[in-house]
Amino acid sequence: MASTTRQALLQALSAAEGAYISGQQLAQQLGVSRAAVHKAAAALTAQGYALEAASRRGYRLLGGDPFCAEAVGPYPAPVQLYDTLESSNRTAKLLALEGAAHGTLVLADAALPARQAKGCTAR
Repeated sequence: MASTTRQALLQALSAAEGAYISGQQLAQQLGVSRAAVHKAAAALTAQGYALEAASRRGYRLLGGDPFCAEAVGPYPAPVQLYDTLESSNRTAKLLALEGAAHGTLVLADAALPARQAKGCTAR
């Protein structure tokens, strides 16, 4: 199964905004078999996406990792992922000074509040 099938499935389910889409409809929309839709859904579930499959209703997306390759899509430069950063902008600048490729993308799941990043303590 190509990752493009997973990516297309993720995009279709995201566009549905939590509504169910039948496996048959997804298969037709993506130009693949229903079995390929099922395999792509299983692969997305294994990657941490919360997909719900219900008989006679179809599939729907409940949530997932917004930083996985299927969510971001192809990107022509390196992608740097971090759990927490003081500043993604500062990190991007440091990477650039170290010779990172033009267009390097810096993503963080969370950023520290400005006061905490500067080492300030609560008063």
